[in-house]
Amino acid sequence: MILQQIVQEIENKGIGELEQGRYLKQLRVLMQLRNLEKRSIKNMALTGKIFVEEKDILYIRGEINGEIKGKMEIAQELKKEGLSNEFIAKTTKLSIQEIEAL
Repeated sequence: MILQQIVQEIENKGIGELEQGRYLKQLRVLMQLRNLEKRSIKNMALTGKIFVEEKDILYIRGEINGEIKGKMEIAQELKKEGLSNEFIAKTTKLSIQEIEAL
């Protein structure tokens, strides 16, 4: 509840969007440093003020890692079926070296 009040005060200051963004980023870092419980962070994420997932580097990195993991799992299944590494590479967009390493 206090976090929402802080966000509200930042919004009511009458400052520009860029400066608001800086304050909100600082608040986010403070939340992470203080190891606030996940529920508090999740509630703030739902407001969309502090956490803009599409712009968050950790979100982007996780998304990329998830895509790669998915491609690797598909490649493993295709390899089990006896398909050629070239076909698997073309289908999954993985390199031949990545497929051979499986």
